[in-house]
Amino acid sequence: MHILVVNDDGPPSRDGSPFVHSLVNELKAQGHFVTVVLPNRQRSWIGKAHFVGEIVRPTYYYPDRLFQSNDPPPLDHSSNEGNHHEHPWVLVNSTPAGCVQIGLHHSHALHKHDQGEERPNPVDLVISGPNLGANTTTLFSLSSGTIGGALEAALCGKRSIALSFEPPSKLPSYDSDMITEASRHSVRLINYLYHNWDEGVELYSINVPLQPATTAAGERKVMYSRIRPNRWLSESPFREVSSGDATTALDDNDKIQSPPLLRWEPDLADIHGSTDRTSDMDDDWMVRGGKTRYVASGTLQRRPRSADGLIMAVASVTPLKANFMHAVQAEGEIELDA
Repeated sequence: MHILVVNDDGPPSRDGSPFVHSLVNELKAQGHFVTVVLPNRQRSWIGKAHFVGEIVRPTYYYPDRLFQSNDPPPLDHSSNEGNHHEHPWVLVNSTPAGCVQIGLHHSHALHKHDQGEERPNPVDLVISGPNLGANTTTLFSLSSGTIGGALEAALCGKRSIALSFEPPSKLPSYDSDMITEASRHSVRLINYLYHNWDEGVELYSINVPLQPATTAAGERKVMYSRIRPNRWLSESPFREVSSGDATTALDDNDKIQSPPLLRWEPDLADIHGSTDRTSDMDDDWMVRGGKTRYVASGTLQRRPRSADGLIMAVASVTPLKANFMHAVQAEGEIELDA
């Protein structure tokens, strides 16, 4: 397949975007041709937005190895770093949805001087991600740039999958082996979904928990899920900050005259705890914890457990439509009082 990969975490970095390089490597290892178009910086929580009137300036990035730095990646097309026999990745000053449009409609123009294997046309599948952190519940899903990229692809008539990796809450960190195994597991799942695509589905949202690399393939469970409905609980996802915390320092006069500075800093635990689960198919509960599972037939099933009896996290697959459905069957004229 020809697969377009976009994300909202931006180019590879150890802390901000640690997964995309591994996924691309695994897709290539399975024989897929991969085109990569990424935002040139972090674009999380941006949904399916586009920048109106923005001039997009693509730059090129030759990936060499798993990126272990938080420094900006090399952007110069003429750089001697990396393998120039590989097709370069494209970085753009745009959004995940913009990356999809550019990857689908301008890829050949951007890669007309590439060496190596000829770029096939058209794109068969768009993968948006892997995101750093699960994209579950209404609050995350409606704001997610990862899901936004997949929505944009679906609205272009392409099969698309939003992919997110959830780091383990009970482990101090995750290593490259865990990332590699999660990528390998995800590619197997993506291949399955592509070849068993339900005709009523326009995109899938997948959430994969990062598990120890020693976890057996049979213990990496996957189950269908639904988006868990929730709402903001706290008064605001913003908090007031002092001028010392701000990017730009203010002089004394500005401190007196200016309104308070605000920083976007939502309480993620508050989001996850904002509602009790409504069914055993809720995506957030499925990825993070729970005791039972509903299978497709509607029968109750015990949640999978490891050999030592611990409750296992499972990957969730949520089939979606790329639209906002009407809430009620309303029709006819609305008559207002004179």
